[in-house]
Amino acid sequence: MNRKQQYSAFLKSDEWSRLRAMALHSTDGKCTFCGQPATDVHHVKYPKQFGDEHPENLLAVCRACHNKSHGVKAMKHLQVITSGKAVSPFGSSFNYIVGAGGIYASAESWVRALKVIESQRAWFVARLAQIAIVEAGLDGEPMSAGHEGREVYRYHVAVLAIESYQEQYRAEQQTGRRHPDQRQRDEFYERARRLKMWVITESEKNLRALVSERAESAGGITENVLRDALSQLAAAVAPTLRAHGEQLSAHHLVIKALPQMRDRAEYITTDQGIAELGYVASEYVPGAAARIPLSNAVGRWLSDNQKERGPQRVKRLDGSPIDVRVNTWRRGDVYDAIAEVLGARD
Repeated sequence: MNRKQQYSAFLKSDEWSRLRAMALHSTDGKCTFCGQPATDVHHVKYPKQFGDEHPENLLAVCRACHNKSHGVKAMKHLQVITSGKAVSPFGSSFNYIVGAGGIYASAESWVRALKVIESQRAWFVARLAQIAIVEAGLDGEPMSAGHEGREVYRYHVAVLAIESYQEQYRAEQQTGRRHPDQRQRDEFYERARRLKMWVITESEKNLRALVSERAESAGGITENVLRDALSQLAAAVAPTLRAHGEQLSAHHLVIKALPQMRDRAEYITTDQGIAELGYVASEYVPGAAARIPLSNAVGRWLSDNQKERGPQRVKRLDGSPIDVRVNTWRRGDVYDAIAEVLGARD
């Protein structure tokens, strides 16, 4: 049986029905891209063995966006300017190529350079491919491209994947969930910020080298050389600026959507509820008579109003190896407490 026949057989299997249902349920039946009702499930990247898909590798999509996604995968071939090799802050080798959009590297190179832990490699590779589809370079350059028969990803994609892992890690910390390899996950999280800055710095170094090379070949820093350098600098900075704006917008979108999507009777911690609504547990309550963190104020409101408590959870304090037990409350009560504490803040 050839690969096409294997795929056709897999689509008729019970395993595919299960995976498909999971993907559709993960977005509440909405298209990942446009929010319309989802009818299809899109493979971000086809696995070597059908059935071995990581959940991040499957996207719930409408038919129009599904067709568009397959159009996106007809990848542009990368016009290589130069190639190079670097060493990450943790001693890993990193082979990369430089195109008009900056540094590109294969998924395997990013995984090796960033020392992604074993249990997260399938997720990280799938996340790279997913981000490359969803995101679009503001400078017109592709977020992924083809090079020597392989897909390579722009450095922006690696940065966004690292940030995605950080968000996932923080969300799991709020729920108190622990994994068998939790220590490795903790260490990778601590490395994440440094790794992200290293990826950006490597791109900047290559930009400077490229400007110097072009200036030398042009007999000096001409207007064209400067224009070219500014264009590349804009390409490097724009995604970061856009991300800040998107984070602000996301806070308001989350505030509107989550109360309707989540089970209000479920027991959660105050920190989890605060994170779900897009706030920061450690920030001080504005306008309060005393400086009190939002998490403390919400917990006090729940206690004073004698709201129902659930089973306690174990939580690790930030920056500490110490585990503590924290109270849980009904999600609906936590949301109400946050609204009461913050008043008409938004």
